[in-house]
Amino acid sequence: MTIDSRALQLFYEKDEKTVYSFYYAYGKLVYLIALDILKTRSEAEEVVQETFLRILQKGEEPVTNPKLFLPLLCKTGRNIAIDKYRSSARYTELEEEVETKDPASDNELLDKLKSLLSEKEYQALVLHLYAELPFKDIASIMSTTPSAARGYYHRAIQKAKTNLNKEDWL
Repeated sequence: MTIDSRALQLFYEKDEKTVYSFYYAYGKLVYLIALDILKTRSEAEEVVQETFLRILQKGEEPVTNPKLFLPLLCKTGRNIAIDKYRSSARYTELEEEVETKDPASDNELLDKLKSLLSEKEYQALVLHLYAELPFKDIASIMSTTPSAARGYYHRAIQKAKTNLNKEDWL
């Protein structure tokens, strides 16, 4: 299906046939993106539905350039899947496990994390979990943006989870 200006206009006007056509044509792409992040079919299917609803109910100005609609759809689906993953039990279990560690008494874990993570990831992890600083303050310390600091932190959690589980540290 090719997206043109008229089809996009009908989509935002919530024309039932057009919305269904978009969902049928591009829902699978959003599903695959979400499945890659969430690893479960049911959650990925929920992300597809939520993505289309969010775009249709958006209070902002709709995308008028047909070339920008598909990237918007993919980015929205990806962000919803990441938010869903971060709120899932799998993610919070690791955060809780790392949060319970005392840096003064568990230097071995910190040394291991330092060897696994980039300098910025390690710094964001330690500043957020151990110093309990908000990302805006971490960004200031690291000379970056709050969203970049948050990204370093979340990548650090993911790397730690993957590598430390492999080595039975957690």
